[in-house]
Amino acid sequence: MINEIPGLGRAVVEFLDSSSEPRGAVCATTQFRVARGFVDLVLIDEDALEVWVEVKDRAGESGEQLSNYQEALARRGTHERQPRLVYLNRLGAHRATPSNVPTHRWQGLAAHLARWLQAAVEISPQHVWLLNDYLAYLKERGLAMTEPIPTDARAVVERQWQLWETLETLHDLVSERLESLGWARLNESWAQKKGGSIKVWPGEWWSVYRAQPADRYPACDFEAMLVGLTPEDADGVPTFSAGLVWRSDRASSNPIADLEWRERLQTLSRERDASQPFQPCGGGESKLHLRVPVDTLAAPSLAEQAEAMVEVAHDAFAMLRELPPPVAPT
Repeated sequence: MINEIPGLGRAVVEFLDSSSEPRGAVCATTQFRVARGFVDLVLIDEDALEVWVEVKDRAGESGEQLSNYQEALARRGTHERQPRLVYLNRLGAHRATPSNVPTHRWQGLAAHLARWLQAAVEISPQHVWLLNDYLAYLKERGLAMTEPIPTDARAVVERQWQLWETLETLHDLVSERLESLGWARLNESWAQKKGGSIKVWPGEWWSVYRAQPADRYPACDFEAMLVGLTPEDADGVPTFSAGLVWRSDRASSNPIADLEWRERLQTLSRERDASQPFQPCGGGESKLHLRVPVDTLAAPSLAEQAEAMVEVAHDAFAMLRELPPPVAPT
């Protein structure tokens, strides 16, 4: 994007290294190789000014990477426009360990770029859209919050707490009803999530059950999930999802990779008039689920909505039990 939008590189350099004045256009290079590692971002102007940027989102410093970069800078010798090393991370995170490496925050960079965009006169509508889209992305990542506390903050919090209680109750309604239908729930802490901790809430909502028949699914569990509740979720809408999950750490073959078995399972789901066919989800071939948008499971009460979800999960589990994968060759 820096190389795409005229003047943007200069604006970034002016924020990250206010003591330098870029000359001419500034271009960007990523993953710049040095002796011991790769610098995330290097900004270079037309007169050999270089600003090296170590970029962090949620992670912190890795080992001695900043000291290694300082050594690489020292080996380049000294001249009028000595390369500068800066550290860019999220507000509230630890500053750079070497005290002589300036630390800058995404929050400040986003505010600077918003002001620059407002003042820019020679910028195309397409580039305005592109930069605004990037600033919106930073906000979604929690890297640059620009709006003040809303006037209805109390009401927002009340709705959040209500949703928290709703998701917890929904989890218990679904899991207890599935247990009553004969699906044995795993009670380990990792196997039951009702929304997750405050850091990820409500992005972790699932319940795990023992696969049946166990001898045909030695490396698998059955699970029911609620996904699509956070902006970072790949699902664009809240979706209830239930089916099979393969655990790679159990040292047994993955039945989901058996395309012939999957096709037979799809045929069975069509015969049973399942609302959606089984499909791989979650990236790769680790999950095979029936997936239904939550808005198609709307009901007058939470208990009735939970029952609709139970029906989806029960159908998925029952079909997996009825048509297990062939025994893997030994």
